[in-house]
Amino acid sequence: MSGRLAEFEPFVKSATPGLMRHAYSLCRDAQLSQDLVQEAFLRVFRNWDRIDMDRNPVAYAYRTVHNLYLSRLERRSSAELPVDSFEDRGGVEEPADQVHLKIEVSRVLSMLPPRERAVPISRYLHDLSVADTAAELGASEAWVRTTSHRALNRLRAVETAQPAQARTSPRSVAF
Repeated sequence: MSGRLAEFEPFVKSATPGLMRHAYSLCRDAQLSQDLVQEAFLRVFRNWDRIDMDRNPVAYAYRTVHNLYLSRLERRSSAELPVDSFEDRGGVEEPADQVHLKIEVSRVLSMLPPRERAVPISRYLHDLSVADTAAELGASEAWVRTTSHRALNRLRAVETAQPAQARTSPRSVAF
């Protein structure tokens, strides 16, 4: 068991930041994203002996996070209420224009259904190829390309619909 743990610990340390960003991008909830990543690591560890290290175990973990997220959506209680924002308590301060851009992109992405939202997040935020994204989501490459195209068109429509001044104003983002 200690040999498995010795191999698994460096994997967890290197994969955690990316998995946390991925989980938060999907669910927009800090606590839920931590729960998803923790549960994903438990499942990956259970299958650690069967995971082929040549086939990218990180991709396996990303897909596990995604599947756990979709499972939670299917069984989410009606008593749970999503929040529109969350207070980021750590990290480096970013220039104001990038913060507003991130808020706007998050708003537009939240308009997409959860399964479709995972495509631009995987493709453009995590820089996965079409094939890797399709494998992660258990979908065809054609579906990934089509969904990427539609998501980018939505982002472009929001960008062109706003006047230049409104795009940089913090009051232009409605929650």
